[in-house]
Amino acid sequence: ADRRESTAERTITAVDRQISSGLPATSEMWNGWMESVRGTSQEAELRARISEEETIQNVLRMPIDKQSTYLQERQTELLTKGGNVRDQANLTRLTSAVQANVKQLQDNPLLFIQNRTGVQVAPIDLTQLIQPGGAEQIGEQLRDRVTSISAAQKQYGPQVKMRPLLPQEAAGLASALGDATPRNARDMLGSLRSSINDDGAFTAAMQQIAPDAPVKALAGMLAAKQRKLTLESNVFIPDVVASSGDVAMTLLKGESILNKTKEQKGADGQAKSFPIPKEDEFRTSFNTTAGKVFADRPEAYGVAMQAVRSYYTGKASEDGDVSGEINSSRMTQAVKAVLGQVVNLNNNGEVLAPWGMDESTFEDRSKSAFDVAMSRHGMTDLIGQYSVMGLRNVGDGTYYVTRGRSYLMDKKGRPVLLDLNKPSGTGARK
Repeated sequence: ADRRESTAERTITAVDRQISSGLPATSEMWNGWMESVRGTSQEAELRARISEEETIQNVLRMPIDKQSTYLQERQTELLTKGGNVRDQANLTRLTSAVQANVKQLQDNPLLFIQNRTGVQVAPIDLTQLIQPGGAEQIGEQLRDRVTSISAAQKQYGPQVKMRPLLPQEAAGLASALGDATPRNARDMLGSLRSSINDDGAFTAAMQQIAPDAPVKALAGMLAAKQRKLTLESNVFIPDVVASSGDVAMTLLKGESILNKTKEQKGADGQAKSFPIPKEDEFRTSFNTTAGKVFADRPEAYGVAMQAVRSYYTGKASEDGDVSGEINSSRMTQAVKAVLGQVVNLNNNGEVLAPWGMDESTFEDRSKSAFDVAMSRHGMTDLIGQYSVMGLRNVGDGTYYVTRGRSYLMDKKGRPVLLDLNKPSGTGARK
């Protein structure tokens, strides 16, 4: 009898862990647990857990914001009305389940869908992208994943991120791109984009590989834009124009040169292959050109400088510049090609315009989006006051509005966000 009681207690502990994880237990698991506690003092506890699990699973099917609201209401109710130890334990398990559920929904939606439906997500060998017929087969699987995640976004809300690659696939793709030549890397990224056939999903895939391959991820996102930008405007000679694909290829070529240069340094620390500017000199020049854009954003600064240095090196190679000295004109072009136009907006700080957008268009679009945002947020007294505001980059084409040294807050205490990627005049968070 003592052994049965001890086994039953361990069973309840296992049940609590399962409930806290947010993953629904199978009917076989519940049957096994019930058999384990049958005839012991824990049988009633297990029946209570079954009822609790049903409630929690219903909560976990709600949109993410409603899950959070339900949890807050339960916490408030317990604090104001009081409760017993069991109530507190139930709330703790609910809190853990909601947190685990939300995290997996946001970070690994494919694994969430797999756990919810029981349908295995078949892994994809992304190295087949450059093999004959491989892109078509992979494309069908990727598009099916995008459809499943889109359905999850409709059910659980926009907080669910588009993550079309499994974690191990993202790591494998980053590794394969790292071993590839610039041309093969470009072809692999191009094949992946055509396979997914969805620019938003492709960009999301690039964001997944960014932690391991930031420059290649940026090259992929640039290539997907399929647009041109003017790198230099001239009066008497033609403007210098580049396509996003050209920029991506130069970026990959430059990164390859930098990697080879690191490998071929001599005992004196000096490069033995293509001459490149010293890192501290490059950093100083980059800071002069675009460093203020990344104030208080050290991680973004590091990736941006790495990418600009790669493009600069690739362009120097294409131009036949073997001086190893900083060229300020090339630096300006490199920043614009990789990051976008640097604009000192309203003399209230430097900011990056959306990639490919000139300064004049950026100022007009952002002003229009600001007035629309003020109207939507019920802050009509600020309409027409854009000239005293500033912007801070959030992502490519998205910005927080600043007033002085502080963010401009809406009536709910949230920073006002402008999105210039939306149609003109509609770029404001609801």
